Amino acid sequence: MDKTEIVILSLGLLMVIAIMVFQLWKSRPVKPRKWVLNILFLLSLVILVFPIKWKADQNQRKILIHDKSLSQDFLNHLKDSLKVDNLLSINSIQKNKVSDLLKNYDEIILSGTNFEPAFLAALSGKKILYFPFFEEKTISDLHWKGNLNQFENQEITGKIYSKSSGILTVKYGDTILDSVKISKENQGFSLNFPAFGIGRNKVELFFEGKPVAEVNFFTKKLPELSLKMLAENPDFEMKTLADWLGKQGHKVELVSKVSKSDFSVLEINKKSSQKADIMIVSPENLQNRELKSTGVLVMNLENPTVEINKINNVFAEKFRIKRVSNESEISLKNGAFHHPFVFEKSNFYLQEKEGILAVSPEKLAVSLYSETYPLMLSGDSLEYGKIWASAINVIIPDQKNNLIIEAPVLQKQFQVIVINKPEKLIKTNILAGDSISLQANGQSDFSGKMLLKKPGWQTLNDSIEIFVEKAELPYQKANIISKILKYNNLNSFNNVEAEGYEEISEVWKWILVILLFTLLWVEPKF
Repeated sequence: MDKTEIVILSLGLLMVIAIMVFQLWKSRPVKPRKWVLNILFLLSLVILVFPIKWKADQNQRKILIHDKSLSQDFLNHLKDSLKVDNLLSINSIQKNKVSDLLKNYDEIILSGTNFEPAFLAALSGKKILYFPFFEEKTISDLHWKGNLNQFENQEITGKIYSKSSGILTVKYGDTILDSVKISKENQGFSLNFPAFGIGRNKVELFFEGKPVAEVNFFTKKLPELSLKMLAENPDFEMKTLADWLGKQGHKVELVSKVSKSDFSVLEINKKSSQKADIMIVSPENLQNRELKSTGVLVMNLENPTVEINKINNVFAEKFRIKRVSNESEISLKNGAFHHPFVFEKSNFYLQEKEGILAVSPEKLAVSLYSETYPLMLSGDSLEYGKIWASAINVIIPDQKNNLIIEAPVLQKQFQVIVINKPEKLIKTNILAGDSISLQANGQSDFSGKMLLKKPGWQTLNDSIEIFVEKAELPYQKANIISKILKYNNLNSFNNVEAEGYEEISEVWKWILVILLFTLLWVEPKF
């Protein structure tokens, strides 16, 4: 019941009360039994409009159905904490006896990841509690982006149960992309890294040095970007970045000031004059007119305190930094260096790279890195790419026709497809040889569902592929079970704190109202 309905019903109830009070006042003196009947009638109307609920009797018969994967300790824990009346293995239940077996129980508790869809469908109408069970040091609730654009940030989230602390890492080959500490108190995790490997990608998750999961995703190459770089003098830091951007297939023009009136120009992949999509400048070039219509990255700061104020004045921003060291610069573990400052937390801009990079909503990014080229000199191009892919990603122009697929994509399970900012507002799109219906989902999004029947890499269109999982891992099976329970309109809970409530049925409410109204009507005749 929404607020409007509540207001209307409340006003109607007040009018009825006012009319009844007025009638009683006109017919003075009033017999006590008439007062009683009127009060009871008013209470019946209140109960009809605003149902009274009370906590249900918790002494209901419960049965716990489990699969072979559960340990005895976990079974005993569930039995004691949930006060289960009976324990039963799924393997001991005959298919044609499910309804007969369960009709004597008010609540069914499922635990494990091996339940057939037919069995779950037979539970329709029952109150269900579902507790998936995962072995120690096993990944669960794993999610990531199934496809993304070059330089876009990939985020892998999930949980891993462990009785002891340990380090969870994500690796591309032998290179660590990110890591996070897992403890008994904090078992959720988020791993982040930029996607700069074009096409099919596979990374692995390791916990305490042992592999625990594989993550496959597809990276779409960005359309060729045109970048213009303005340096106050010939600079190896900017030259190294220009070379790296050129190797990624983008057009780069590096303009360096040699003297008061002379400039050197380096062009990479650039064949003709073209308006820049992104400007990368040193603080001395903030007044350049071209900066007003593109994404901007300001780098090579020499005096951050003074230059941040200058950036704020020119672009009407609110960047703020704080000193974190008395050294002239700070050496990072990856071999790069940054000024002894970081950006303060703020609602006016986002922090990246632990506060070394900040970006405003107007696609203005500011870097506090002082030297990153040593990474390239040492041959660590992957670590170098992680730094600058993150910086470029936040200021690239908005892309059209972005296909968004949340992974894992499971075999023979419906998958939601979202197309962001399509160039043409179409209602269908051909994916993997099938036509799917797309519906508007917000101002710039269209969404639909599709079913992928084959495992492994599948082609969605000419430029995008997606990896389909076989749904054999425990967390994937648990995901399917949860979906089936919801699809069958069952109540699926993730904790034991859910409590049931009861109320008077609609039929008895109306019987009470009609009965009291009848008594009021016949009362004057006696």
